[in-house]
Amino acid sequence: MYKKINIIIALLCLILFTASCAFADAEPGAESLGGAPNAEDSKPPFAPVFESEEIPLTFPEAIEGSDCVVVGKYLSFTDDPDAIRHEFAVKEILRGEIHEEVIHLYAGKGLSTVWEIVYTYRVDRHEYIVGEEYILVMNRLDSIFYDHPRCVLVTDIHIPAKDIKSGTMYDKLISDSYEGDILFLIKGTKMPVGWKSKNYTTAEDMPAIVGETDLILEVKIQEIYSEWGGYLVDVLNVLKGDPSPQMNDVILSLLETDLDVGGTYVVLVNWPGVERTGRIFTPSSYKSVFHVSDTKAIEEIKELIARG
Repeated sequence: MYKKINIIIALLCLILFTASCAFADAEPGAESLGGAPNAEDSKPPFAPVFESEEIPLTFPEAIEGSDCVVVGKYLSFTDDPDAIRHEFAVKEILRGEIHEEVIHLYAGKGLSTVWEIVYTYRVDRHEYIVGEEYILVMNRLDSIFYDHPRCVLVTDIHIPAKDIKSGTMYDKLISDSYEGDILFLIKGTKMPVGWKSKNYTTAEDMPAIVGETDLILEVKIQEIYSEWGGYLVDVLNVLKGDPSPQMNDVILSLLETDLDVGGTYVVLVNWPGVERTGRIFTPSSYKSVFHVSDTKAIEEIKELIARG
């Protein structure tokens, strides 16, 4: 089931990263086109800033693929050029971990099509009432590219906390396809073995960074994958973590845009997705990329790995 989720997570990560870089040149008025509550009829027709596809999920699969489910009290929204940014006060954590008292739920101004059932929806279509509480089935995306962690819905799910039976998925009542107790399912669905939330992107302490990082790789830059710090690399050596089939044609998405093609680096990265699969990796912290000539830092990293 997790394999279905990884495609969606990868798409969401790419959408959020690309949107934050690429929409600075959006057409005038684009910021007023998407899904804010009570949008006026006089506004121009919706023009999606992205289109994506996803695999259909059952409701239990959506819960299993989430890394946090909370009851959130709706506070406000901000209409950004590429997304509606909703703010919720966390009232109860039902599954996973969340470190913030107020979360930012991003709903991109785009369209997503669910395969097989041929259902297309606006990702930013859901409206929330200030002061009301909702059950939010999400994935939390913490990255050095963000000024704060971002949450995104696993898929098209909308559940008012005060009327759970009216909750919908793919614009149909969840109760039509799932007859069990929704809260019991959420609280009873365990996280994957070895999973834990990451919360150290700003860490400066090397022992903490090395200790928490999923993978430490020695890589050679093949080519520039994107002008915003994306590189296609060869993995020369896995210093920490388990090698896998995903070690071929790895893409690093970095803040640094001046790495040398042909150069060799040691990078500290995290697995993408809940199941730790995929080929697009981001640094685990702001202090995660070292040229092989930085022998002092690399020796410290190797010593910390050896200590376990």
